[in-house]
Amino acid sequence: MNLYLREIVKEDKNEIEKMALEFQNANDEYPFEGVSNLKNVLTKSFEEFYDDLEVNKHIDKIYPEYANQTTYVLVDEQNHIYGLTNLRHELKGKLLEIGGNVGYGIRPSERNKGYATLQLKLLLEKIKELGIEQALITCRENNIGSKKTMEKFIGVSDTLVPSMHEGIMEYRYWIDVNKNLYKEDMKKY
Repeated sequence: MNLYLREIVKEDKNEIEKMALEFQNANDEYPFEGVSNLKNVLTKSFEEFYDDLEVNKHIDKIYPEYANQTTYVLVDEQNHIYGLTNLRHELKGKLLEIGGNVGYGIRPSERNKGYATLQLKLLLEKIKELGIEQALITCRENNIGSKKTMEKFIGVSDTLVPSMHEGIMEYRYWIDVNKNLYKEDMKKY
């Protein structure tokens, strides 16, 4: 099975709606964490969500304090979507503290199968294309799955900072893009 990242297309509507429902119905403390824009599929519509993705690619022209963002899905040859990731093209404002360059999530029915690691590995290629050498990725201190995923990569958690969620701290990981693209044990993904 070959999985890859690609941008969302209009033909993904049904699959994206199913995935959004999975996230909403998951027994997660923060159901849309890492992919908060996905909930717009349910609160607005797929069409508005899709239109927002296009705007977000050049959001700095409307709001200079915001970072441009491209959203990708992890898919197979049959266009089954495994996860979603948001790549912020630069670090601005609050993203320097929490959020970082990447937000990602694997749909609940596909978790614990190694897809988060694969998704992040593939995303490093997109990050490199933007000229980013050190990518900041953050996660709540009690998000063990995300923490384990990040620790598979060559990177350093430089500090804990207050999360947007009261009473919870957030790890900040700086991932070395080039070292991880060529890291021997990452080639299997």
